[in-house]
Parts: sequence; C-alpha cells; structure tokens
Amino acid sequence: MKRCMMDFRTLSTYYKFIYLLLFIIPLNIFTIGTHIGQGIQWAFFRYQITYLGSSFIPITQDISYILNGVISGKSALSELMIIFAAVGFVIAFVLLLSGYSHAIFISGLITITNGILLLVSSFIQYGIFLHGSSGEAIPVGVPVLFIVGTCMIMNNASDQQKSRAFLLLKKSDFILLFTGCFVIYYLHTTLTGFSNDTIPNQLLPYYILHDHTLYLDQATAYISNYDYAFRFVDTGNGHYVSIFPVVTPILILPFYIIPVTILNIQMDDYFLLFMGKLCAAAISALACTFIFLTCKKIASYKIALASALVFAFATSTWSISSQVIWAHCVVELLLSCALYLVVRNEENNSVFNIVGMGIISGLYIFNRPSDAILIAPFILYVFRFYYEKFRLFVATACISGSPFLLYNLYFFGNPLGGYMPIASRLGFSTTTLFNYLGLIIAPNKGLLIFSPVLILAVIGFLAIPKREENKLNTVLIWCIPVIFLNLAIYALFDDWIGGSVYGPRYLTGILPFLAIAVCLAFSYLFETNILHAWEKTVVKVSIAFLLLISVLVQITGVFFYPIAINSGSISSENYDPWNTDHPIIIESLVYGITGTNQIYLEPVIANEVALNKNKITNEPGKVIL
Repeated sequence: MKRCMMDFRTLSTYYKFIYLLLFIIPLNIFTIGTHIGQGIQWAFFRYQITYLGSSFIPITQDISYILNGVISGKSALSELMIIFAAVGFVIAFVLLLSGYSHAIFISGLITITNGILLLVSSFIQYGIFLHGSSGEAIPVGVPVLFIVGTCMIMNNASDQQKSRAFLLLKKSDFILLFTGCFVIYYLHTTLTGFSNDTIPNQLLPYYILHDHTLYLDQATAYISNYDYAFRFVDTGNGHYVSIFPVVTPILILPFYIIPVTILNIQMDDYFLLFMGKLCAAAISALACTFIFLTCKKIASYKIALASALVFAFATSTWSISSQVIWAHCVVELLLSCALYLVVRNEENNSVFNIVGMGIISGLYIFNRPSDAILIAPFILYVFRFYYEKFRLFVATACISGSPFLLYNLYFFGNPLGGYMPIASRLGFSTTTLFNYLGLIIAPNKGLLIFSPVLILAVIGFLAIPKREENKLNTVLIWCIPVIFLNLAIYALFDDWIGGSVYGPRYLTGILPFLAIAVCLAFSYLFETNILHAWEKTVVKVSIAFLLLISVLVQITGVFFYPIAINSGSISSENYDPWNTDHPIIIESLVYGITGTNQIYLEPVIANEVALNKNKITNEPGKVIL
C-alpha cells in the first residue's frame, strides 16, 4: 500500500503537466450532414474537411459565428456547450498552476463537468444515438476526461481510498492503453482514401447486414471499373464475390451492426471510408493491447509498456495496419491473442486457452493463407506440450475454419478461394535472393529501414537460451524459422514489394513476434547485470536514437505519404524499392511539408473518392451504392 500511495502522490505533482495533454488530444470525431465532410474537435479548435476545402476553426471564431447569427438553433446551443467546456479547461488549468490547496479536487470536478458538456453537445447536435441529419459523432475524448477528472478528485481521498483507486487504475491499464492507441490511430481522419485491395472488406459487412447476402452485385461502380474489376469475381451465375478471403469482413461485422442495422445509415463513399478507418484503428489498438498483456507476463511493467508502444508507434502497425482495413490488421490481432493465450496458459493451464488457440488457428489460416505458416508455433505448442488436448484444439480449429473452407469450395472450387490464381505468381527467379534481402533492407521497402528499432529483436531472440527455460521460450524459438519461411514466401512473389504502400506491408504479420522479441531484448539488457552502468547509458542512448528514427518514419507514413493524392500529383515513374535517388521516406516528408511534386510511385488508383471528387460530392452515396 505504501508503494501505491507514493505513486499516487508522485502523480499529483504532475497534474499540471498531465492536464496540458487534454488541450491536444481529440475530444470528438465527427462527420457532417450526409457525409459531405468530416473533422476533429479539440479543446480550443476544430479541423474539418468538406468538399469546399479544409478549415481550421478556433473557438473564438465559433463565438463570433454565434454572436453574428451565422450559427443558430441547436447548432448554436451545441457550440455553446463546447465553448463553456473550453472556458472550464482554462479555469481548471489556472487553478492547478495557482497552488491552491483544493485546486486538484476542484479541477477534477471541472474536468468531469467538461466531459458531460461535450457529451451533451454531441447529443444536441447529433441525437441521443450520436447520429442524425447533422451527421455522426464519436466523442472519443470524453472517457479520458472522466478518467483524469476522477483521478484528480481521488487525490483528496483517504489513503485507503487512494490505494484502492490506484490499484483499480493499474488493473485497467490495458483499457487506457487501448483507448490511447485508438485515439492516436484515428487522429489522421483526413485520410480520404483506401487501397483498392480493401474495398471488398469495407463493402461486404454492409451487404451482409443490409441485404443479407455475400454477393457484391450492387458495387457496380467498382465492378465496371478497369482498375478495380479483378477484385470482384463472377461466380458463374451472374453474381460477384470478393476475390479476397472473407474472414476479415466477417470479423468486423460487429462494428457495422449499430450504423447499419439499428441506425439504418446509407453507406455512401464517405461513410465507407469512415468505417474502414474505424475498424482498422480499433483492431490495431486491440493488437497493441494484447502485446502489452503478453509482455507484462514475461517482463517488468515498464518494459512491457515500452515494448507495446514500440509495436504501436515504431512499426508498420501504425502506418499500415491502423490506416485501412487490410487483412493484415486481423493477422496482427490473431497472432497477438495467440501469444497472450500461451502465457496465460502457462500461468494457469486451462482448456479454454487451448480452445481459444484452436479458434484463432482456424480463422488465421483462412484469413490470409500466405501468412498461414506463422500459426505453426502454436500448433506445435499444443501438440508437443498438451498432446492430450490436441484433438480438442484441432476440432475447434475445424469449427472456426470450416465455414470459410466451405465458402471457398462453393464459390471458387478450391480450398484457397480467390488466392488460388494468385498462388501461381509464386516462383523462383534470378531476383528471388534480392527480393528476400529487399524485404529486410531495401531503401524504399525494407523492414529495418522503416523500423530500425526492430534490430533489437535479434538480440531478444539470441537472449532466449539465457532465460529460464519454459514453454513460452520454446514457442518463441519456433517463431524464428517460421519468420524466415514467411519472408521466403513473399520473396517468391512477383509483387514482393506489396504495391504502392508505404513500407513492408507483407511483413506486418511477423510484427507481434518481433515485438515480443524486443521485449526480451529490453529485459536482457536492463534487467540483468551483463552491462556496466556506463554501458547501459550508451545502450539507452542508442535505443532512443533507433526509436526516434522509427517513430518519425511512421509519422511520415501516416501524415505525409500521398496515398490519397489525385493522379496528377503522382509521377508516372514506377516505385523502385532499391532506388536511392528517390527515397520514399524523405520525399514523402518533403511532399507533406511543401506540397512539392517529388513522389515517384507506381500509378495505382488508390482513391476513387479523390479522383471523382466533384461527381461524388454532388451526389453523395450514388457512386458506390
């Protein structure tokens, strides 16, 4: 209890700094009208994008709009709630700076009040279900305000109450991590594009819930478009299905239930983009959460948190998986869950953990067959150490995978479904070795170029024999050959670079393994006595440098890589992964800052919304559906 109290008192001395974060986190994410635009609301300003352009609107301008009658009715009342909350933020922060004896308690009350005001503002503008003729809203920052406000109020509680509050807060740390990752992943709502590979994933859940069909016949704008047509396969009876596996769109169905089934929202172009981004951000944040929970079982709390943050913001989990609803998002989530079930099973052997791994394995194999090899360590784990439960494991894997096997056999006549024709593109060539190396170190595509901090994973894997022998270490050792095999599969592919995507898209599947290996490296370097004090300092500085570069590279990909730029802004030169004259990281950064046309990408149509902007904004929802 003394340790908890010391931590709580230490936290109270930093409330003024913590409170500054409330000024910069997004409080509300919203769409406008019938999806003619979207934006983010902060404490003192909002940023929105509509077909008329982008706008930065400070709170002072909203006050002017109300006073001049530009905004009236429920919109004015909604804006007044936001203005009152902004005033509350200022008052609370001034109180914290004043040193007044009850400042933290009063500021906590004001913070919770601000959260209520912002929630009421959303209800007034968008309705009780946060959806209406004015648009939709997701008040993502309100839970953060309630949590921070509650912690501040508890600062004046008794020692016993504080201890209980701190323990409760620590037990819910994974919820806070998920919320933080989700909010940051969703920050870049200005992304008005999606890869054409993700279109079926975004469409199918809508058709399943709205039309109760697996067919995509109504997506005529894509089926008739030369650049998209091959993603839709004629089943032979005039109906079209997705060429890609349907595990991902089936798993994201819960995200669509409220907007489609309950609110009956028309799924126009903007809302499809919104749902794709929402699902990708949520699934990637869940993967980060399971990595954190796994690392907590094998290392100290600080190292577990650091490892989870490396996975979240220093790898392609941020710049690829969290951006659009690729199958890679689900690959990361399923592997992260499987790793967690292993450590949980070693802590408390249970049949439910084996069943969970079986369900995950069945889904994993059919979600992305080219990554299926990555599930092998978990199959070996159950076979080797829990053979008496292996039949149960296989049975549950068959139960979860059989619907997708039947789908592939029924619509495509083979177990791999639409991936069978793609399999023919695998083969040895004179460039296979260079492809293999390129996946790791190519200047415009290599894993260690886009996430140099992952070099620590090598140290982590090498440190496994030095750790206390246990079954998890054996599983991690088995991960090493499957990682190399996974690299080999993609090296054999004629499109080993993964198209015009920022970074090594095909290698996102191995990131959960590498994140755990980074955790082992941190534990080996800083929780043992192998290094002298000065050596630890040098190692910390080196790791900080690698981490800084990795995070900056990911930020460049998230905010500056021009995936949604119209074709006139992209050079017709092909993307060359080995081209050092046009480094994509540097040129993306230059493009994002200056707008200079220096991006050399393959001319892939990445965004029909951007290319047909005028047509779409004149009649929202008439292009796709």
